[in-house]
Amino acid sequence: MSTKPPSRPQSPYSSPSKPTDSVLSTLLSPKNIPYVKKENPSCVKKDLPSIILLIMLCIIQSKFEIDLMQGIPAGLALGTLPYLLKSRLDLNLTYSDLALFSIAGYPYSFKILWSPIVDAIFSKILVFLAATQDIAVDGWALTILSRENLRYASTCQTIGLSSGYFISFTLFLAFNSSEFANLFRAESLDYGFIDLGGFSYFWGAFGFFVTLIVLFYKEGNNSEDVEGITQSYKTMLKIVKLPNMCLFLLVLLLCKIGFIGVESSIGYKMLDKGFKKEYTAITVLIDFPFQLVSGYYAAKWTQGNRPLKPFLWGGLLRLSLALWSIFLFYNFPEQPIPLWFTGLVMMSMVAVSFTSNVMFVSMGAFFAQISDPVIGGTYMTILNTFSNLGGTWPKFFVLESIDYLTKAECSVRDPISNSTFSCIKNVEQCSNIGGVCNVSVDGFFPTAFVTLAIGGVLFVTFIKRAIKKLERVPHKEWRVFPIKD
Repeated sequence: MSTKPPSRPQSPYSSPSKPTDSVLSTLLSPKNIPYVKKENPSCVKKDLPSIILLIMLCIIQSKFEIDLMQGIPAGLALGTLPYLLKSRLDLNLTYSDLALFSIAGYPYSFKILWSPIVDAIFSKILVFLAATQDIAVDGWALTILSRENLRYASTCQTIGLSSGYFISFTLFLAFNSSEFANLFRAESLDYGFIDLGGFSYFWGAFGFFVTLIVLFYKEGNNSEDVEGITQSYKTMLKIVKLPNMCLFLLVLLLCKIGFIGVESSIGYKMLDKGFKKEYTAITVLIDFPFQLVSGYYAAKWTQGNRPLKPFLWGGLLRLSLALWSIFLFYNFPEQPIPLWFTGLVMMSMVAVSFTSNVMFVSMGAFFAQISDPVIGGTYMTILNTFSNLGGTWPKFFVLESIDYLTKAECSVRDPISNSTFSCIKNVEQCSNIGGVCNVSVDGFFPTAFVTLAIGGVLFVTFIKRAIKKLERVPHKEWRVFPIKD
């Protein structure tokens, strides 16, 4: 057991000390914290089979999430499905409805509650659960990749999830669309080339095939196992109680507030203005190669003692793009939308996706660097859970705020009386009686500006300082189990 300099947070292996009121300021102080040594560039070729397998596993995970293969997981609940529902004008969904629907994605994040079980025991039943596969892949990446190639774990995830999203969203929407299919038919029909059932069956078979490959693959380099389930949960608590971990988890919960207010609602607002969902699908198609390239180079950028530098730059750019998106929406033209404006919106969406990907890869590479391979699944799941929650917990409040702050009245042109009533949740009723729903205050703007201001202040005063501090923490201080010589 080694002693620590007095100005540094105490290691969990040292004797416990009394908590003080200045813990946060101590954590943020960079004094006497050495830089981590820069690692030599790796040879990717020796881990190429492992990298390809991880990518395929991430693809089938994304398929399960998008295609309702395993209940209502996060990819569907927080992404594609609410977007498609909002585009259905006959459903007349309000932002409060979307806020309520967003809660459906929360349980997926709480896979953290059973990740210690996955680390401790093998169960044939558990491996059929998509969220459990997610835990397994997170931890397995730490053992099948060599130390110098760990930063590519997040790149594998990025390429896999991007590929899966591209296939599930862009290709599926195109081939499921009757309008697209009729372009290649002699006679127009009211259905597309594929339906959800056939699409799901195919990717279910693909997932089964890839899972079979895992049966014959190497186990990795893990030399220790956690003794049991109880010990695993105790270990999870030890991870969360690490002094640097407390600060890190707080950063993960707060770092996305600035731009999540705009990004979680701007797509729906564009739909309300008449921006076609087909344009969004085309944007994903254009964005796909950028995702692959940015994922690779962001991973290379994480080398050395500043692995989170891309995250900081990406965060600043995303805040700027959030402000730009507000400006675009404010100047949204009347129908028909000019082609140049459509192109501008699509370019902005690609830019947001690019910066988001850079942040994701950078943070994922840092996760892989600091995680303890002995309890890889639990460690990575804790980090990913808080990272996911940082992007999901504000959505409910953002969408609720938009409806709450919006002022809209239905004006009925009646020769006897000019009656008015709120039509925020009664647009269809207003239309049925021949009225016009006039929006005097759009709740999107105050909500977007408030979240952007809060996020910007937090980023400059807290997030940036905290991340620079965390980058300097030696790897051994992130470990629960001592490193064997």
